[in-house]
Amino acid sequence: MDSNDVKEQAFLDIFHKEAPAHYDALVEFHNANPFLSRSPTMLGCAKQILGLEGDEAKELAQAWVELYTKLTRQRVMDCCYIPGAKELIEDLKKQFPILLASATPEGEVMKIVEARGITKLFDSIHGAPIDKTKVIQEFMSKHDCKPEEFLYIGDSELDRIASRDAGVYFIGMDQGKEFPGFVGPVVADHYAIRPLLTETFGVQL
Repeated sequence: MDSNDVKEQAFLDIFHKEAPAHYDALVEFHNANPFLSRSPTMLGCAKQILGLEGDEAKELAQAWVELYTKLTRQRVMDCCYIPGAKELIEDLKKQFPILLASATPEGEVMKIVEARGITKLFDSIHGAPIDKTKVIQEFMSKHDCKPEEFLYIGDSELDRIASRDAGVYFIGMDQGKEFPGFVGPVVADHYAIRPLLTETFGVQL
């Protein structure tokens, strides 16, 4: 799903509504820590930008996380698929097991895929807290898959790192985030992945 813009806008909406006097500093902190998930982001904002400590910082961070979840849940459920994504997954599912590994909290991931009616497309679904490298390795072991037979499609540097550490092939999705030093394929939509599957794995869909 093309949800990155939705998630980013939720952070901005919260910063603007809840702490307008600190908006620029909060945005700067968030942009400087792109690998942090929602909980550590909000806690860092509470401590480092708003100057809160202890339980006060934790309580504010938790309130902002709950607000973030409320803002993003329906928006993500309603957002468009990345062009070609659902069709590609449906075609791949006919031949291969499919893993969904997300940085979104697992409970939220399950609600979203269930609401969109796509649960059956995945053999395994994982959300945060998550060690994506470990999840990939366990999935390969369960399905008797070698690293050179596994394709990981991701839209963040953390995805690329997880694929590297697991020793699997990675295709980056261009969703406005950089992949420093990565020289492999980065595509704008899932239609572009089909010829790469043929070239790299000999897969015909």
